[in-house]
Amino acid sequence: MSLENPFGPQPAWFIIRVLWAFDPQSRQAVSAEKFSASLATPGENADSFTAGNTGKTVAAAAAEPNILLQPSARDLRSPGSLVLSQEGEALRLTGKNAERGDRWELEGLPSWGCCLDLSTHRGVGMTVTGDGSGATLLFQISGRDYVVPVDFKGRRYVEIPNGEVAWASGDWGWRMATKQADYAKVSWMRIGLGRIPPATETSILVEGLTALAEIPTRLENPTVQTGQGSLTVKGIIKSGEYLQYDGGKTATVCDENWNRLRELPVETRDYTMPAGWAPVSITTTQTNPLPWLEVQFMTEGEAMVVRAQ
Repeated sequence: MSLENPFGPQPAWFIIRVLWAFDPQSRQAVSAEKFSASLATPGENADSFTAGNTGKTVAAAAAEPNILLQPSARDLRSPGSLVLSQEGEALRLTGKNAERGDRWELEGLPSWGCCLDLSTHRGVGMTVTGDGSGATLLFQISGRDYVVPVDFKGRRYVEIPNGEVAWASGDWGWRMATKQADYAKVSWMRIGLGRIPPATETSILVEGLTALAEIPTRLENPTVQTGQGSLTVKGIIKSGEYLQYDGGKTATVCDENWNRLRELPVETRDYTMPAGWAPVSITTTQTNPLPWLEVQFMTEGEAMVVRAQ
């Protein structure tokens, strides 16, 4: 990443949530109908992943298959103003905005029914052929948005580790309709163009839409590089755990409910986030499968003084 520190040079604090790994290539993929028919009753698990999720989740199993979700044009209801067409196994979505402002569509997207437990398949993968129009491709389940800014041309594989990612997207964010979700009870899905820029016609191709099986993994001896300096945490952080560093010689590992689990020693080498923009990276000593990470980096300016009236 490239991040900006608007204050003076200082060590950056951080919070890292270790997520899960995915295997879109060699992991077996089954149809949604076949997966739904083999569902087991979800068991007790403390990790509902975020406060906005309800219901029970199950621990991810290492051998679970991926789930094919890709709809065909004939499967989709209520296309609205979109033009849908089938090109082999791919779905083409064509839309137009002749207005001077952005055109948004949040609820009336083409939809199809299902009956799925995605509590261990919260990641989504798809291949998108973009036209560089700047439109936003939107895939939805009840309570969650998966967004892809179509700011590129050509064919590209896109992987989104969970439905909460859209909350951190600067051009999308959190919506009231995404306040709560139950991944274990998914009864409908939608796909379409959530936003079309002014005076724009766009046509994109979507293929291989898949719910990806979460593979439990870990982050081992991570090294955080900020500019020219680095900080290495000695130890292992597992999927679902948080790693928090706010200065000193140790970092804290917490569970999904922020209960402190253990302290891990850190080693620093000129660990400073310079003022302005700087490259930031996280590396690990382990091999595949590598986890997805949710990260926050923080620096501090002068304290704001609020004076008594």
